[in-house]
Amino acid sequence: MMDLPPLVAFADWEPEAARFLTPEFRSRFGAVFWGDLDKTGDEYEMLVDGMVTKGERSLIVGASQTGKSFWAITLGMAVARGVPFFGRRVERGLVIYIAAESARGVRKRLKAYRQYHGIPADEAIPFVVLTKPVDLFRNDDDMVALIDEVRAIAAMFDLPLALIVIDTLSAVAPGWNENTSEDVSRLLRRAQQMVLSTGGAVTIVHHKNSVGNKPRGHTSIFADVENVIDIDHVATEGHKGQPGQVVKDAQGRKIKRALVTKQKDGEDGLEWRFVLRQVEIGRNKYDEPITSCIVEAPDMGALEGVDARSPDRGPRLSDQAEMFRRAIEDALDSHGIMPPAGVPLPNSIRVVEYKHVRDRFAATWFGDEGDEEKRAAAVRQALKRHGEALMRRGIIGKAGNYVWLTGKRLAGEPAPEPMVSAPAVPTAYDDDLPFV
Repeated sequence: MMDLPPLVAFADWEPEAARFLTPEFRSRFGAVFWGDLDKTGDEYEMLVDGMVTKGERSLIVGASQTGKSFWAITLGMAVARGVPFFGRRVERGLVIYIAAESARGVRKRLKAYRQYHGIPADEAIPFVVLTKPVDLFRNDDDMVALIDEVRAIAAMFDLPLALIVIDTLSAVAPGWNENTSEDVSRLLRRAQQMVLSTGGAVTIVHHKNSVGNKPRGHTSIFADVENVIDIDHVATEGHKGQPGQVVKDAQGRKIKRALVTKQKDGEDGLEWRFVLRQVEIGRNKYDEPITSCIVEAPDMGALEGVDARSPDRGPRLSDQAEMFRRAIEDALDSHGIMPPAGVPLPNSIRVVEYKHVRDRFAATWFGDEGDEEKRAAAVRQALKRHGEALMRRGIIGKAGNYVWLTGKRLAGEPAPEPMVSAPAVPTAYDDDLPFV
């Protein structure tokens, strides 16, 4: 006789049956429960350290003639090559550049970049330029087609898609009203769909307003992106309502600055200085030069200017000169000693052997010369230039194999406490050590 399962009241059986019949929960909106915070998933990671976040939307904004597109191209090439960008760490990947405003101009700029950096024409670099018009405003048609093409291009490369650059926002939005939140939201929503569908970050190049103090158009352009880099000229402070003078480097080139004005989950306020260097890329049929420009650090020796409001606040150092000064500071922290015999300084002043400074500076060098020999030569040249310039200004001193900081106040530093200051060169000391 068969053993039958015991009879169970329907009221007792119903909850158990419902558990098996109810579909497994799947969140449509990416729910992450408290207990799952440490499990593998999307993390906040930087594509370009301190500037651009992986898988997010960012904005490069600047007035005309400030070099914003040159900055965008150089940033994109750094990602494609996997080289540091102005000293910041980069994660390598495929870059797709939508040259919506000037496809011919972008090709010239890329040729100039290739020539300046000595890149062979046949070297495989994961950087692709899209040259045909794109309309991301009217409807979803071009967005869908663009996503399909980006995916198809990405399938041709071993590296993952890292960055899509849109240059410029207004060029991919014919007919929009940039002053309305509705039109801006439509554009940014499609940019976000590109992020979600391709996995790459989207960086948008955009213009400033007529005053030059914010992105042109509705405030949501700034509010609804994760990173914003503001490009502008470096200028002295204006006086009595008059604008300040644009600062130039030693070669007479206008100095520009890139300032991080928004970093949702990181540090804003980071700033880099640069200039545009003209490069000849060929000759036309009249044997006239064909030129474009590349981005490089300004040639200012040690100084980029002083605080226009109060000259006694001291000199302001260039990025490279500040790197040199910090290399001395770091070397003093780890290897500093009292002045040895033959260096007539007070015992309160610490000195450090020059080799430690040289090693610290070389480790932080941001050049992307692409060749160890070229890199070493660039580092030697920078050491000599900035070492001699800082010494002329009385910011550092040296004697024999030893270097020190004099304690001279720099722009932006608080007034120092009264202390014994160190001379740049001790009196009656024969010193001919070059900064190499």
